[in-house]
Amino acid sequence: MWRAAPSAQNDASRSMFMRHSQCAVSVLALALLTSCGRGGGAPRFPGGGTAQPAGTPVATATVVIGRGAMGLGSAAFGMNPLTIAPGTRVTWTNQDDMPHTATADDELWDSGLLQPGESFSFTFTGGGTFAYHCNIHGAGLMSGTIIVSGPPGQGSIPTPAPLLPTFKTVRDKILNPHCMACHVPPAPSGGLDFTTWDSLVHNPVLPNLIVPGSPNQSRLFIHIVAAMGGGQEAMTAEERQTVFDWIQAGAPNN
Repeated sequence: MWRAAPSAQNDASRSMFMRHSQCAVSVLALALLTSCGRGGGAPRFPGGGTAQPAGTPVATATVVIGRGAMGLGSAAFGMNPLTIAPGTRVTWTNQDDMPHTATADDELWDSGLLQPGESFSFTFTGGGTFAYHCNIHGAGLMSGTIIVSGPPGQGSIPTPAPLLPTFKTVRDKILNPHCMACHVPPAPSGGLDFTTWDSLVHNPVLPNLIVPGSPNQSRLFIHIVAAMGGGQEAMTAEERQTVFDWIQAGAPNN
């Protein structure tokens, strides 16, 4: 099809349009560079906010219970006192060849029985000085102090867990505070080691220490009932019932 040749006026209009388009592209490119923070600025969002990191890692500290810790007193838990900032999660790791605990003097936290290789963590959210000890061997033989530099406050207090009828609960939450001062390796009183399931349920000294399915024939439960009058071995009604229920269920290794 025949077309008329473009006029000089059309050529001028096209040239002006191209110049405006190139200018618009340059302005847009400059705006993009500025908004992306070239030169170190952070991207900005509506309302004046700035981009934030995905998350801030929690500060951590580790306390190692080394070989031969029992009897080291205030050196049993390594650096003492240990000074940390609020919000720090402290982890105790038992690298000894016998069980220990990390238990606050004011009962703010309690690791339960830490077998060799086991760990326990607790997060401190407020400032203060927090003394602790091994609940098995006592503060005289094993003690430590955590100093939290910050406004006065408490550590994060975990919600008390119910006493479930499991071996771990019976060992860590019941036998540990009442009996472990005497019944732990290397020389448990009377040869009765309460730290492992096998040594408790299949005890070589007292085969009927635990009779699975029969609490009232188990020497341990008979002794617990006899100690109701008082002393360190005296347990609460909930603790006695938990031991009873665990044995009644067959004393499972759970």
